[in-house]
Amino acid sequence: MGGDPWSDQVGVIALADGRRVRGRGLRHALPPGAQPEFGLYLLGRSPPRVAWESRWVRWPDFRVPHDEADAADALVEAFARSAQQRVEIACAGGTGRTGTALACLAVMAGTAPEDAVAFVRDRYRPRAVETPGQRRYVRRFAQHPGVAQARTRYPAAVPSVFSRIISGELPARFVWQDDRCVGFLSINPLADGHVLVVSRHEVDHWIDADDELLAHLMSVCRVIGQALQQTFQRTKVGLTIVGLEVPHLHIHLVPIDSMGDLDFAAA
Repeated sequence: MGGDPWSDQVGVIALADGRRVRGRGLRHALPPGAQPEFGLYLLGRSPPRVAWESRWVRWPDFRVPHDEADAADALVEAFARSAQQRVEIACAGGTGRTGTALACLAVMAGTAPEDAVAFVRDRYRPRAVETPGQRRYVRRFAQHPGVAQARTRYPAAVPSVFSRIISGELPARFVWQDDRCVGFLSINPLADGHVLVVSRHEVDHWIDADDELLAHLMSVCRVIGQALQQTFQRTKVGLTIVGLEVPHLHIHLVPIDSMGDLDFAAA
């Protein structure tokens, strides 16, 4: 199971199908925050060891991959993993080879091959894909047999309605936001003050969430619950996890006077 997706940090690029991949240069310090779950490293010699799964493609600076078949296989693997995992692609400087690889992933995500270099330059680095040979490689890669199948075989996860609310695509009245969860008023409330506390990362069944996330959610629920109790002065603030309608971990907080106030069938 993958962890939280990449946030909006330096080097993270959103591809046309919504998946996020991070590009960086290995000459620079590892950015703060979440670590990769898979790294694809494009270097002329073996890369340094890392604490996560990784793959090395022999790729000299300012050139194209030494073995284009191996590189294509590695790029398809990175694309497949990026649907559910934090994937980073890196070379020494993070511009030429990394930009070329990102352009290849952009093609698999649905960007036309002739537009892929411009797409990456606009969203990652203006000088990405440094040489004419690298630009030609992107067009060659687009003809690889595995590319046409990649998008169908490894689709990005379709965002839940809660993820669309969190991203701002759908409206909501937020009462809490931090880097792990949000709280907003239910659009189909059981009572005035009905709040949903939702993890930012999509987890279907709450028993699959890690201990740290569950503890954080409960801490946030307590803060919001105290505010609801003070505001609405009901007998209790009910708390329940159902999770049948939207497969995205969320906790209901409802000001109540009796068990009957938690009748979701009547909502």
